[in-house]
Amino acid sequence: MGRKPLKYRFLFSIIALIFLVLVVVPVVFVFISSFTENEAFSLKHYQETYHSGTFKLLLKSCLLAASVSIAAVFTGSFFGYLLSRTNIPIPGFLKLLLLLPLFVSPYYLAVAIRNIALLADKPTSLFKNLGAVAVVLYVGLMPVALMIMSASFAAVNSRLEEAGLLVTGRLRAIWSVIFPLVRPAIVSSFILIFI
Repeated sequence: MGRKPLKYRFLFSIIALIFLVLVVVPVVFVFISSFTENEAFSLKHYQETYHSGTFKLLLKSCLLAASVSIAAVFTGSFFGYLLSRTNIPIPGFLKLLLLLPLFVSPYYLAVAIRNIALLADKPTSLFKNLGAVAVVLYVGLMPVALMIMSASFAAVNSRLEEAGLLVTGRLRAIWSVIFPLVRPAIVSSFILIFI
């Protein structure tokens, strides 16, 4: 475990210098300039930004993101387990069907959901609230959780599940054996969808 060769230290120094010039210096400059107004020190920008209305909007956005993330991860986990750990017929077609919203713009998803509801004689006032936004985001982001969870369930060693089935029922084995193994995938898909 000696010191790294000179060429690696030189390469690291060049990369660090490029990062410093292209990322750190502009961010510091923007931060310092945010405290000036007409060449004088001022907190005007921060006072305009941080008021009670901003925090209410931020809370509403966090609640929306959390509810969509929870619903998408729950549904993605269910279908991910179904597609990768069971013997359902035509799993490839079902997976393609569930991943289809990922390839469609959220705007088109919103228009499609609205048109489907209009065909069912639902009033258009339903689409002017936070619930409609949550439905569109859920439909658009659930395939992300499905892909992550499906890959995670497929990576679990089936011998562990079979060993759990020897001592308990299927639901208890899934809850006690499989879900602790895929917990990092659950957390990462929740964070990714929340962001």
